[in-house]
Amino acid sequence: MKKWVWALMCCLAWTGSAGAESFKILAGVELGTDMDRYWHLVYRDTATEHPDVLFMKEAKLKPWVIPGVRGGSLSYTVCRDEKLVSRVKIKFAERSESLFRDLFPDPTEKLFRDLNRMYRERWGRPDQWLGNPFNTIQAWKWILGKDGPEQVEVVLMYSKVDDMRPGVSIKMTHTTLWEEERACWERSRDRQGMDMNGEKEIRRLEDFIPH
Repeated sequence: MKKWVWALMCCLAWTGSAGAESFKILAGVELGTDMDRYWHLVYRDTATEHPDVLFMKEAKLKPWVIPGVRGGSLSYTVCRDEKLVSRVKIKFAERSESLFRDLFPDPTEKLFRDLNRMYRERWGRPDQWLGNPFNTIQAWKWILGKDGPEQVEVVLMYSKVDDMRPGVSIKMTHTTLWEEERACWERSRDRQGMDMNGEKEIRRLEDFIPH
């Protein structure tokens, strides 16, 4: 029982005690702060560039280093001198390890419902539905700080699809920092004359059909 209680408490730690505008902390990790505070949570040698986001690096979380969380990652900036945490992704324990495994056919769905209720109580109705019509993926997005200088997006997801992080996961992104880092990288790319002039047009659609 303690594992799941700690999981819920950690994931709602970002509601914090710093007042109504505090929304950058998830499971003890604060977006926009130096990555040096969190290297002990990740496998440092796994830090690699995002394949589609060259201005960020991502390092894998150690299993169970956050109680109730079996995996995930921290992303951080690489363009500027500081390495600032820009995204937190966490994946909860498998259903077989759940406190509720004897009470519910899919206990992770109960965890999703509990978190969804607590998010709505704290932040109101979500801004966007990201799931699919079949409910094999249920995902809601909240946009926090829309009227302030810093904006954060949080996606709470429950998936039954094997290649979409099955189970319950949370992704929280500092979108303001993300865009600032993108602009920094684009300026750096222009200064360094990086070769981005490869052929951009598709020659043959047939090349993209398995055969």
